[in-house]
Amino acid sequence: MHRMFLYPALPLLLLAAAGLALQRAPRAQSLVLLEPRPVSLSARLREWHVEEDQTWGLFDQMQNAQGLALAPASSVLLAVSDSSPVAPQLGGRLQLEGRLSHNGRSFRLEAFRWRLLQDGRAPPWLALRNGVRHRLQKALSPGEAGLAMALLLGERREVTPDLQDTYRRFGLVHLLAVSGMHFWLWDQLLRRLLRGPGAYLRLPILCLAAFLAGATAAVMRAFWAVLLRDVAARFLRPVRGMHLWAAAWTLELCLLPPASLHLGFVLSYAATGFLIMGAMAKEKALWIKTLQASWVAFLGSMPFLHWVQGTIEPWSIVLSPILGVLLPFRLCGAFLALIPGLGPWVDGFLRGISWVETKAFLILEGAPWSPWLTTHISSAWIALAAIAGFLATYPKLPQRFHLRKLMACLFLFCFLGPTPHRAGLSVLPVGHGLAVVIAGDEGSLSFDLGSGERAPRDLVERILFPELLQHHWRVPDRLVLSHGDRDHVNGVPFLRQRLSLEEIQVPPMTSRVLTHMEPWQITVYGCQGAMLDVSNDAGHILDIRLQNFRAVLLGDQSGYALHSLVQRLPPGPVDLLLVPHHGLTTDGFASLLQHLKPKRAWSSSGPKNFPLPVAPLLEHFQIPLETTLFGALHWSSQDH
Repeated sequence: MHRMFLYPALPLLLLAAAGLALQRAPRAQSLVLLEPRPVSLSARLREWHVEEDQTWGLFDQMQNAQGLALAPASSVLLAVSDSSPVAPQLGGRLQLEGRLSHNGRSFRLEAFRWRLLQDGRAPPWLALRNGVRHRLQKALSPGEAGLAMALLLGERREVTPDLQDTYRRFGLVHLLAVSGMHFWLWDQLLRRLLRGPGAYLRLPILCLAAFLAGATAAVMRAFWAVLLRDVAARFLRPVRGMHLWAAAWTLELCLLPPASLHLGFVLSYAATGFLIMGAMAKEKALWIKTLQASWVAFLGSMPFLHWVQGTIEPWSIVLSPILGVLLPFRLCGAFLALIPGLGPWVDGFLRGISWVETKAFLILEGAPWSPWLTTHISSAWIALAAIAGFLATYPKLPQRFHLRKLMACLFLFCFLGPTPHRAGLSVLPVGHGLAVVIAGDEGSLSFDLGSGERAPRDLVERILFPELLQHHWRVPDRLVLSHGDRDHVNGVPFLRQRLSLEEIQVPPMTSRVLTHMEPWQITVYGCQGAMLDVSNDAGHILDIRLQNFRAVLLGDQSGYALHSLVQRLPPGPVDLLLVPHHGLTTDGFASLLQHLKPKRAWSSSGPKNFPLPVAPLLEHFQIPLETTLFGALHWSSQDH
């Protein structure tokens, strides 16, 4: 059966798929540190960067004082320091001291100090990558050098965060990642440039490009696909794209554990599969085939992106072909910048391309649906929409029973399909910080959005949106801040880039009842401490009710502010109390407990907050306590 499916190039397909799988083989991390700890270790230097405000380096081959490996040799350590010492020699072994942490994906060493243990030389491929990096930084302006390094070396860290965010908003991140599209372009360019005996240099140059890009899984998958196609065309019959796709997909699934099959893996195969199946006939106009390819690639990735982050990126359908036309010029410019003497000319050329891109982004900056947040729609409807949208434009769909029109109508209906949800309340797991969402029938309210441990983008795209999607809640349209400290508000500016938010403010010592939050009844209380300059005691708290359920949500208030709330809040019992200051405040808390008589308590706390000072007090009053340490805390009207 498998031979029939993969025929006629079974051996080559298996060889290619095995190569892909080996590139994805996981390297288990043996060291996991959720909190920074002082350490002393040795490692080999891979990169060294001196900037205005800090020095940072990348290391591998980490060992402890006894010479035992702390992690697989290929694991990379990012070391950061405020000082700017003289750069050591690349490839040398250094003794490092600092605060080491590991977040489950990568190592980081803060405030590091170093001394040279052993001179060394960087491996040839590493020396080549560093040479290319330094040449690009010298020849091009910072912005263009960052984009060139992304295209040649697969490094996006030098691309400005604003530009990366713009590409992400419009669904164009694939243009910055070295993938199959880039290798297809390199292959086509080299076929046209290298003629006669020089044609034999095409594959070696592609191999060099793969190693320059770090030989990652996505890079090697694209390289193997090009190599297999050429070998099969030379010695056998051409291999069908769907056969290669199926063989690589099957063997990667069989050879690798589920943990290594992350979102990038799924998106790559889904988009490629739709592209192969939805390819139009060669006689069609080029612009029609281009739009069709962009459309089906969008549909292939749409359900998985929505399932992860609750967004759809429709602008990629139009922008991918337009900006994709500029990609070959960027690739050629990045390569020509390596030639001495051409830097100023190439930099001006690349700046012109960036100017065109910037104008296009400015025109679309205020466009709706960039991205389109659809957390209130079930991912099952989005998956059905992807299938219907694909069939509506599928070239081989039978022309009978108005099937295309039916599929188009089904596609539109999926975005209007009923997705029931229940009013609810969630406190998100943001570590030391606070982020609460209260969802009603038509809208949602955000009470703070901040963390002392998570970046703003993670707060919004990796925590808030997935939580909304899980319960099919709409994105917040209103915001109440408990106070202005960073660990309560650092995610708000990023959220405002995505949404139009009305901020609710109530003067101190007054209250306001919010409307249009049915079935919730929400009262916002303005707070004030004994000292006007104590930010924790200012701001707001919420008293929320739904039928017989009542909850009081506090910020970081303590002392005088809590005693004042005892005089202002209606007495308990209340079903739920969000304890103040992440469970770290007991001043004035006992009197509030006696006044409200909560049946249970929640705390938004991180690992560094434990043991919580409020725990013994709550235990004394026999009030059970739950924290966000292991996940979100959720209540819905179904629980009532």
